[in-house]
Amino acid sequence: MAGIQWKKIARSSDLKEGIPHVVEVDDEEILLLKKNGEIHACGNKCTHYGGPLNEGHWNGHEVTCPWHFARFDIRNGTRIAPPALDDVQVFQLKVEEGDIFLGRKESSGIPKPKGKDPRTVLILGAGAAGNAATETLRREGFAGRIQMVTQEDDFPYDRPNLSKGFMAGKAKIDWIPLRSPQFYADHNIDVLRGQRITNLDVKEKAALTAEGKPLYFDLCLMATGGKPRKLDVPGADLKNIFTLRSFRNAKNIVAAIENGAERILIVGAGFIGMEVASSFRKRNLEVHIAAPEEVPMEHVLGKRIGKRLHRLHEKKEVVFHLGTQVEAFKGEEHVREVMLSDGSSIPVDMVIIGIGIDPAVDYLKNTKLIKNGVVPVDERLQTPVDGVFAAGDIALFPEVDGERKTRIEHWAVAESQGQFAARAMLGHSGSYKEIPFFWTMQYKVQLKYMGYPGKTDRIEYLGNVDKENFLAGFFEEDEMRAAATIGMGEELFNIQKQMKSKSSISPLEFINKDF
Repeated sequence: MAGIQWKKIARSSDLKEGIPHVVEVDDEEILLLKKNGEIHACGNKCTHYGGPLNEGHWNGHEVTCPWHFARFDIRNGTRIAPPALDDVQVFQLKVEEGDIFLGRKESSGIPKPKGKDPRTVLILGAGAAGNAATETLRREGFAGRIQMVTQEDDFPYDRPNLSKGFMAGKAKIDWIPLRSPQFYADHNIDVLRGQRITNLDVKEKAALTAEGKPLYFDLCLMATGGKPRKLDVPGADLKNIFTLRSFRNAKNIVAAIENGAERILIVGAGFIGMEVASSFRKRNLEVHIAAPEEVPMEHVLGKRIGKRLHRLHEKKEVVFHLGTQVEAFKGEEHVREVMLSDGSSIPVDMVIIGIGIDPAVDYLKNTKLIKNGVVPVDERLQTPVDGVFAAGDIALFPEVDGERKTRIEHWAVAESQGQFAARAMLGHSGSYKEIPFFWTMQYKVQLKYMGYPGKTDRIEYLGNVDKENFLAGFFEEDEMRAAATIGMGEELFNIQKQMKSKSSISPLEFINKDF
């Protein structure tokens, strides 16, 4: 190890078995962990949004970030689970007479492809699943051609940040792209932007673009995501009526605010609508929310949590119009007024429609890959056609128990499925067994949700919902289907581990914290 500049950073007696220890070296936090007598060193910040790993949840050599549940192996820094894309940096160590010395950083990052491979992998979609798949292919050493196709003009970007930091004016525009254009060039990944796929011919192994150009493949991942639903009411074509799905949408919304839009109606009280409301209030804009339900997000979180979030927003002066629907938009060129089904009207400068998405599968209408508007896949995320896979919003996939199938519209789920599908395309064995996870940030309150949303017949609570320190368990026929928390991340992590092992949790076990 000639030439290494070793720096003393701690004494081995400072470390206790299995307890993370943080030291600062040249303004960088280094995480040290002694496990089975061996000491490991890595950066202490999660490569997603910088969460402190020393405050994370531990399972052997694996640490789960306390913020958004990205997972790393600290022995080699490997990123195991999203939403992180990059490994955490690891360092060389040596111990002499009880002193711990830090050496150079170990190499990290995605290696450039070596050798030759005649195959072409076609990725349809450049969202969470598509981008994760391309990067994973290169991580796994695939040296063939990769083409990632998107109808958007932008390179892959951080979609969850659009409704949060970017809408609030806290995230700069250059923070939103996941990678630079040079990254894709360096790793020989062809990103075909502005290309809409109109047909997939699985027999000929070709995708047809709107210009009539065939894109041939040996392996294909369909990850085309969803398209936002629109309101079919009079005046829906007026200016300053937006949906929020793409980076372009977000930039147009921010431009409208910068041009003077101050009074805003959000149609829909789901996660996107509530997050956008939180972001707009941080800009001190006047915000209204109209939705047909009586309690925001009750169908996912239940009445108690929905009401708590409702009160949180009302405390921030968001005005709700619940139990109503939009009947018309009015204005000469720009929207100026919204008519609701209860007879009331709201003067506005802008409207954001957030009433959900539909799977983007129109290009599959001439295939047998669609069933009821989605793409069923097996435990390897493969369709009935060999070599053709699907991931993300369009995929109907088996749950961990293997008995039921579900579809999830969450960023971290799409990323994990893209990573898994890439490995499956390269012949890796195994079944997709990640438990779905997502988070929402509204003002300074972060809610985490793990499991399978859907019908539940019983909800149990630990802690205090009103004081925003609770864990909720969602059950169907006395079997836990999901859990949600504000402030009890360790308990949620333990439930995730047990569900992943296929061990069910009963309401009594939940109440007694037997998980």
